[in-house]
Amino acid sequence: MRKWRFNSATNDGQPVKGTAWIEMNFYLQDKRPDRPSPGPVSRPTPPPRLPSVEMTFPTDLDDFLYLVAVNFSAPALCQRIHPMSMGGGAGFSPRGYQTQTQQSKCYFSLATELHDAKLCDQVKPVRTDALDGSKMDKTYCLAQILQGYHTGAVPDPHRMGPFVGFMRKLGYDDQQIAEFSYKRSLYNNPTHAAYDKLRADRGFLNRVHAGRSYAEPISKAKVRPAHAVEYLYEMVAVDNKDPDLCGKVSPNATFVDLFKRTALLRAECYRDLAFNERKASLCDQLPRSGELAHAAHESREGCHETAAVYSRPDFNAGVHYGPSFFPHPTYFEQALQQIGYSEAFTGSLVRKPTPDDYWEFLETMALRGSAQDRAEFVRRVMSLE
Repeated sequence: MRKWRFNSATNDGQPVKGTAWIEMNFYLQDKRPDRPSPGPVSRPTPPPRLPSVEMTFPTDLDDFLYLVAVNFSAPALCQRIHPMSMGGGAGFSPRGYQTQTQQSKCYFSLATELHDAKLCDQVKPVRTDALDGSKMDKTYCLAQILQGYHTGAVPDPHRMGPFVGFMRKLGYDDQQIAEFSYKRSLYNNPTHAAYDKLRADRGFLNRVHAGRSYAEPISKAKVRPAHAVEYLYEMVAVDNKDPDLCGKVSPNATFVDLFKRTALLRAECYRDLAFNERKASLCDQLPRSGELAHAAHESREGCHETAAVYSRPDFNAGVHYGPSFFPHPTYFEQALQQIGYSEAFTGSLVRKPTPDDYWEFLETMALRGSAQDRAEFVRRVMSLE
């Protein structure tokens, strides 16, 4: 019978469900053997069969605990999963490997991923009336570790609604997710998309030009962080090739550039336009070297030297300087309100974070977050009820 192979019944070449009866004939010898067996034949004692248990569907909390435990390599969270919640399985798998609890699955996944044999102690077999998982035990777990097995995949949320609910309950709200999306990609985020759409509106540009000017003499005593609307002036100036808007920024307003240096926003505005438009005359608007401590990277002399290089016929014309960006997405709404837009309008302009944004936040923290942020997240999850 071990040599038999199954072929499905067919109807016009298509497999169909059916039942087949096979007659098996057994015959005993007419006579007993001339020599009896030397002794009684002993049958191996079968291992005791696991008692059948009733498992329950995993709750949303069980799913979330499993999700975080595996993504953050936090086996302590496995213990909080209900011990009888189902962890998946398949009736077509070989007997003994058809089902497991979600808690046991959690420990097994981490044991094989971390190559931690101690976690195999928590891999417990289970059997139901319909499915047999009696071989999914500590021995199986240890064997998989020795063979170097690991899933290579991490779980993702089953249901996004409860997932987002747990994230908010942990204190990770829309504002934090929006800030993460903004810092992850300065160009590809909802805030920048709203800015680009608005920049094509003539009414918006009129409001920008009519906005309050912060022009004033250079003064070491007046050096300060730039206001939200000054960032907006600089961004529109560089994107729209409009140097007049650079003049609305205070020469004493500072910002932190992409290299984490404190620099002058107005000088940055004129410098970028001078390089992009090959207009060295715009460099005259920058402070002289040594005039302000923060002008080390945007001095008039340095701007002229670089602009001369950019103006050469053989220079690569593909080089382009983009504007600075708001240090925080809320600055965009503040800037719009400072040029006359209502709070209701600015609040509706930027797309709210989606469940996928929340999942990307968690996934990025799990893969590239600092040890401190990861530990704090797991600590919050441990306290969930």
